[in-house]
Amino acid sequence: MSDGYRGGLFRTRNILGTVLVAGAVIGWYLPDFWKGLGGGSSIGVGIGDPQTEPKTRIDQPESEESPPPEEITASEPKEELTLIKILIDDRSYLLRADDGDQVMPIEELMEKARNTIGDSDGVRIRIYRKGSSRVSAEDVLKQSLAEAGIKETAIVWMPTPVE
Repeated sequence: MSDGYRGGLFRTRNILGTVLVAGAVIGWYLPDFWKGLGGGSSIGVGIGDPQTEPKTRIDQPESEESPPPEEITASEPKEELTLIKILIDDRSYLLRADDGDQVMPIEELMEKARNTIGDSDGVRIRIYRKGSSRVSAEDVLKQSLAEAGIKETAIVWMPTPVE
């Protein structure tokens, strides 16, 4: 050892440095491997359908004097929608429904948009576009929604065009 050899590759500092770097890399990628194992916080996106899951209210216990939900909705004069779906095709707007798409003027769409209450995430409007949709029609719709008082966080623009 008098010839200047001091341990070379297997010196303590080299081993500790390698272990430190490997630990950092493993710590960086380890949570990606455990995503599907669950456990932990309740924050996140669920996979259940909010329309079919029962809704309970903890803050107000049910009493015998409160009317059933059917009577509450029957006495309301306005039609409140949870969510509306708008399709932009060229320069026209269509209201998407289960029974088909219906061409509708922007004024009527804004009236329906004002009467929406939103889903559990606060989304009130979903906007779909066909491949033939015009940017000018999208701009008019954005401006009309802003004038109607609909916040941008309550609007979801679907990224892929529909047929």
